[in-house]
Amino acid sequence: MRYHDKVLPVLVTTDTVVVGGGTAGVAAAYAAAERNRVLVIEKNTLLTGTQANALVTPMMPSHAKRLSFNRELLHRLDRYVGTPTGPVGDGTARWFNPEAIARVTEMMLQERGVEILYDARVIDAVVADGVITALVVQAFNQTFAVTAQNYVDASGDAWLARLVGIPTVSGDDGKHSALSLRMEVGGVDIPTLKAWCGTQQYVFSDLAGDDRYFEFVSVPEEARTGDVWRVFQAGVAAGELTVDDVRYIQGFTMPGKPGVMAFNNPQLPNRFAPDDPLQMAAAVAFAHGMQDRLVDFLRRRIPGFDHAFLAKRATMLGIRESYRIQGLYVMQDDDYGNRAKFADGIARGDWFVDIHTDVEDKTRPAYRSLYPNHEYYEVPYRALVTREIANYIAAGRHISASFVMQSSIRIQTTAEDMGEAAGLACCEALAQGVALNRLDGAALKKKLASRWAHYQPTD
Repeated sequence: MRYHDKVLPVLVTTDTVVVGGGTAGVAAAYAAAERNRVLVIEKNTLLTGTQANALVTPMMPSHAKRLSFNRELLHRLDRYVGTPTGPVGDGTARWFNPEAIARVTEMMLQERGVEILYDARVIDAVVADGVITALVVQAFNQTFAVTAQNYVDASGDAWLARLVGIPTVSGDDGKHSALSLRMEVGGVDIPTLKAWCGTQQYVFSDLAGDDRYFEFVSVPEEARTGDVWRVFQAGVAAGELTVDDVRYIQGFTMPGKPGVMAFNNPQLPNRFAPDDPLQMAAAVAFAHGMQDRLVDFLRRRIPGFDHAFLAKRATMLGIRESYRIQGLYVMQDDDYGNRAKFADGIARGDWFVDIHTDVEDKTRPAYRSLYPNHEYYEVPYRALVTREIANYIAAGRHISASFVMQSSIRIQTTAEDMGEAAGLACCEALAQGVALNRLDGAALKKKLASRWAHYQPTD
């Protein structure tokens, strides 16, 4: 393929290319591979994006019916690890082992013949008459082209959209959700930790429950954490920690990794913007210092962590929000409050509006509460496609939504369902000979109905 003054080899020609093998991308690839040839372009060497690489190991609770990929994945994870991923807490949350989820999804895609291109980045796209005709990719120090009929942007940051000229927005009047750089801490004596929490009037997690499933939380003035937060505040007063270090502490045990806790922090101060590369680079080093202070403090001050050590730093920043496409429909704040339903609703969400910030969240109080069980809103197909590019579809946290609404749709289970719907859309578009942005979303919703209603494990 001629590209400027060069001729690039075309490495792969296929039906569907998925840009990003993250939470939404693996679901999209798995669904598309039911009837299509599929290539996944993944920048890391582990699939699932934030799940395995950013160490976001909890699937937050959801009572909405999920599509089939999520349920198949959980079934496979339980079997692979030999320890149930849950239920935990209210019966819907799932905690998992990051290495296990990456390997299980890899095997699932391989079973369907999906080609996975690791250590690969899309560096440019070729567009003609509103259609993507090729992507320029670098992988393992080589540059080449790939071509397909349809392209799924599961990059998380609307990277493909920005390459091909689809309008995007970022943040909310300069405000962004905070970044995190998570970590795993090993050598934790869970029974001792639980016993100490009991002396601190801690009721956030079940102290009498299975030691394999324990959550350690410190949030200032959160009643359920008892006096635990006061211990961290004392660390700030003594100069052992900073205010930023202790804003949000949350650690989870992980199935199949006894004595190891995955920490959903440190949460970085909001001054690091996810749309500024220099600030993002600075955020990584800043977070490393936060991690060192936190692990040292845990080891010296919290019983159960006496022999703890930093087992792993996340190799990927936890980005809650960056760029979002402007699609045929932009999901609005009130779509959450109204439990919006759409004729082309292809995914369901019920997580609350969850904006992480240094300052008080001014979002309406009603939006910051979980729905009653089994209530949900829908994500319309039109929020995944655009006017500008006919064979483009988005899946993941960067779909077309307001800043507030995005903070709810970004959780893993909803991202997986969006991915599955996008993959099925690619199958339908190819079979019908129509463009993705012309596909009947209402008809797609009807085809997805069986995936909500009926599911049988593959084995």
